Amino acid sequence: MNSADSVTHTSSGAFKAIHFRLLQLLITLGLILCIVGGTSSTSSSGVYQAQGTTKAGVAIYLVSFLALVVLAAVTMHKLSNAPSDDKRIVWAVILALPFILIRLIYSLTSVFSHNRHFNLVSGSVIIHVFMAVLEEMVVVLIYLVVGWMTDALTSANRGPIASRPWKGNLGGGDTPHSGNKRRTRRRQGPIHALVGAGVAAVQQKKQGNPDMTGP
Repeated sequence: MNSADSVTHTSSGAFKAIHFRLLQLLITLGLILCIVGGTSSTSSSGVYQAQGTTKAGVAIYLVSFLALVVLAAVTMHKLSNAPSDDKRIVWAVILALPFILIRLIYSLTSVFSHNRHFNLVSGSVIIHVFMAVLEEMVVVLIYLVVGWMTDALTSANRGPIASRPWKGNLGGGDTPHSGNKRRTRRRQGPIHALVGAGVAAVQQKKQGNPDMTGP
């Protein structure tokens, strides 16, 4: 059972697998928009100008963060009878939220303000380190530690999120059909379709402007 399955079980029906899948889809959409916008935000001369897609992606991140806060707040009140692993996962998510918020504030300021100290190319290195890099490292460390401390479950005990079938590959290639030599094309899920669309958009931008560099 992964973290989302644990929260689904702990929240006693308040959240279902579809809620986490929609949130995952929303975060992935924000990531794709930020990547596509980032590839054209910096000119060959090094001048940074945030694009509309980047602003939309960061705004989606903000909405996703608020959804995570609501999810954590609701789940926190239902931890009294939860297994120890579930409690550990929920508290890890709650502990990571302030660091994610600081990182999000940095992104919002960089994209929506004209403060030269928050410019992604020529801004303050100290601000970038203390409001972005360190926060990312701390969040990753928190999740790694809780992952090491959480017992792995067998496939029979996994929830609907961790046990969902693989939807296909990004390239849309063929995969072998079970029990048959014939090769068939698997249907891609929305997450893989979004990532594939983002990769294609980035490649198209780079082909149209070979001198373009990322932020």
